[in-house]
Amino acid sequence: MDKRFIIIHPFEVIRKGLWAILRETFHHEFILLPRVEALKDYSGLQQLHLLVFLSESLRTSENEKFIHHLLGAENKVQYLTIKHLADNLTADSIAIEQAATIIIDTVKCQLEQLKPQNNQFSDLSEREKDVLQLVALGHSNKEIAEKLFISIHTVISHRKNITEKLGIKSISGLTVYAILNKMIDTEHIDPTSLI
Repeated sequence: MDKRFIIIHPFEVIRKGLWAILRETFHHEFILLPRVEALKDYSGLQQLHLLVFLSESLRTSENEKFIHHLLGAENKVQYLTIKHLADNLTADSIAIEQAATIIIDTVKCQLEQLKPQNNQFSDLSEREKDVLQLVALGHSNKEIAEKLFISIHTVISHRKNITEKLGIKSISGLTVYAILNKMIDTEHIDPTSLI
């Protein structure tokens, strides 16, 4: 199946800015729209994996129902909310003041959700899942080794395997991945440990 990104935001500078950041990494087709209703003008959006970026003001259940009705049941749709403040971010949102690398990592994790359920998460060993969980919680290699009663070299080896299997290199990306796969609860994350 083909993938497309749909960016719906009333402000052109945000639509084009997000597009400029994403097109460097993701070579998919992009559709940039000022409002949800403009999606009616696009045909040929069947049998696709769609990642829809919606401004916070447009992320309503009514608009999501409209999009699902318009696109049809055969499409797999994942949403990301575009927020203006990073204060109350969730795993399915980005903030306009975030660094491009963090936005890209969040999008990569959302794309993982578009894959079939037997994705790379199931390819991780139980020990790799343990290590990933602790990495996402902000623990250092030494702390992980002590908690799991393994050597630091083993931790490093597990982290290398996790990175290769998931294709995610940054700690922030691994954290988002762990949240999306319900490996950790966001209440247990200390944001200062991720900086």
